[in-house]
Amino acid sequence: MTERRLRRVVAENREPINGALPWADVVDDLTWGEIKALRERAPMDSASFDVAGTAIARYVVGWNIEGRNAESGELEPVAPPAEAGAAAFDCVEPWVISWLFITMNQIHLLGGDELRKKP
Repeated sequence: MTERRLRRVVAENREPINGALPWADVVDDLTWGEIKALRERAPMDSASFDVAGTAIARYVVGWNIEGRNAESGELEPVAPPAEAGAAAFDCVEPWVISWLFITMNQIHLLGGDELRKKP
């Protein structure tokens, strides 16, 4: 399979995580078919956190986000959703889902050139 083109997005309005602003590497070269499927599975105006997370999980391939371990209550690194599945979102704060869902829609549906970040 050909490697996908990635874009690093940064949550510039959030507190740093271990000295770095929260970031995620997302797939930047969605096809029109993938974009239509994303819009159908999770419409911007009506998607719940679970629906939004499931719709974008496969496109979030890296991040520095920590999540809370359900057993210990401690924060620890979480595998990105493309690796761990949408369940990765279950242990992070809801803003992460909102941020990535809105960002993915801005990038792919509204152009989003102003969101381009260098890794």
